[in-house]
Amino acid sequence: MTGHEAVKAAAKDRRLVHDPRRVEGAGHGIPTRRYPLDGVSVSRHVLSADADDHARLRGLLRPFLTSDAVAQRAPAVRRSVDRALDRFAERGGGDLVADLALPVASEAVAQLLGLPLERTRELVGLSLRLSGPMHPDTPEMAAAATTMNKRLAAVVAHTRRHPGNNLTTALLAAYQEGGVSKNELLGSLSFVLFAAVDSTMTTIPSGVLHLLADTQREARRSLVDGTAQALSVLEDTIRLAAPFTHGVWRFASEPMSLGEYRVEVGDPVVLCFPAANVDPRVWPSAWEVRPDRSGPARHVSFGYGPHFCPGAELGRLQMRTALVELFRRFPDLRLAVDRGELACHANITRPFVTMPVLTDLATAANNTSHHR
Repeated sequence: MTGHEAVKAAAKDRRLVHDPRRVEGAGHGIPTRRYPLDGVSVSRHVLSADADDHARLRGLLRPFLTSDAVAQRAPAVRRSVDRALDRFAERGGGDLVADLALPVASEAVAQLLGLPLERTRELVGLSLRLSGPMHPDTPEMAAAATTMNKRLAAVVAHTRRHPGNNLTTALLAAYQEGGVSKNELLGSLSFVLFAAVDSTMTTIPSGVLHLLADTQREARRSLVDGTAQALSVLEDTIRLAAPFTHGVWRFASEPMSLGEYRVEVGDPVVLCFPAANVDPRVWPSAWEVRPDRSGPARHVSFGYGPHFCPGAELGRLQMRTALVELFRRFPDLRLAVDRGELACHANITRPFVTMPVLTDLATAANNTSHHR
């Protein structure tokens, strides 16, 4: 599904379920036939659950991701961004993926889960490997999955000894009270790692790339100056920097029609959020960030309907802080390579392998002279 209205309608349609186990004998094949996203579908967490199970698991996440809870994290996010940009200033540039988005995401996850940063970095590395383009049946992926399960079990053990006001403690308490299963406990921790890190490593570099265009000077200025159009610039940038190419598989629980297509029981349906976000019937000049776009955010970068991203406010905070501070400190920011040289991953997340940038024109000139 690619059209804006079609994607929104499908995202709300409860006949399309996330949990393939709810579609008995329908030929979807899980787990005997592999789909690219069946690891996400089979693991037990908020994104792979429906109805009451979804509400129950989502309720455990909610207290830590409300607007008020996220607002309390703003100083920590700002410190993370400042530390990263201080290194950019020292070096005359850096990589927006590895040197900005990754540390900002990792530190946010460490605080959310209540873990030491070094332990979180190891978990993040495993999560990035598991969500990468390698086939899930390879020995390397199997070994990474086994290691991840062991590390998550160690996280739970650590939290038993050192409880606190964090998501891991809340999930552990729910498990001890019989509110979640062991698979749901470990699956929820794995989901937070995947969703929080992969999305940030997509939105920040992609957002910067869109705003670096010469035609976006007004948008950059509005964002940095905090003008009346700043919120529109932020949301329109997020629209063009959707965290995921498409959502997880949904499965038809009954025969149905989706637009001109007939869908049978068990058929997988995929919603393509970036395509919906550039539907020209909704957004004129769809590929530009427009400061004059007004009204509430209508994009589906954070999903839509019951499975709207519970971490959307944290994502917005990280995106806004990173973009504002990056362009405020380095108004002459430039890519260190031509756009056509940017390498991309062959998976649904983290499109850019790297995105090197230079922080000032003098550095850019020296770099160009050196290469010549």
